[in-house]
This record gives sequence, structure tokens and C-alpha cells, in this order.
Amino acid sequence: MKIAYHVWFSARSKNDEPELLEAIHHFMAEQIETNYAVGYQLHRFTDKANSESLTDFQCIVNYTSEADQKASMENMKRAFRNKPHATIMRLTGEFRIAFSNQDK
Repeated sequence: MKIAYHVWFSARSKNDEPELLEAIHHFMAEQIETNYAVGYQLHRFTDKANSESLTDFQCIVNYTSEADQKASMENMKRAFRNKPHATIMRLTGEFRIAFSNQDK
């Protein structure tokens, strides 16, 4: 079963976007390298249609199991004050999270 962690977010300012996105790519490379995640997708909303309240970005992080996802969350709790996660938190304005399982 595939598990996903969804993060909808916006940078604190447009000027922060390049550094924020670079920090996210760096953080996700570490997550994949240490086997906490198997992949991710980072999307910038280009047309919010009738959903202007959407944040500017969505990141979807994929895990192979619930155990891997839980281990990743525990790792983030331990390391959230360290770079690159601390950089992400400093540069992020609004954010929301959710979890999902891939439907068969």
C-alpha cells in the first residue's frame, strides 16, 4: 500500500520562494537517501480556478508503508530545528497537511 503525506503551503513572501523550494528539494533528497520516503512531487498552482483560497504550492511525499511514514514523522520531530527543515519552516507562511492511502 502506498501512503502519501500532502503539504499545501505558500512562502512567507514571493522573494522567499526560490530559497524555500531549494530547501524542500534538499530536504526531500535527504529523506529519500535515508529511506524515509520513496519519492515526492512538488507542484506550483498555476491556475487556482475557483479556489483562490488554495496555497501556492503542494508537495506530495510518498512512502511504501505506514511504518515508513511514521518513522519519517518521528525523524522530522527530532530534526525540525536543523537545516534544511528549519529553513523550510522559517520561509513558509501558510501551510496545511493531510495523509492518504492509495485507493485500490
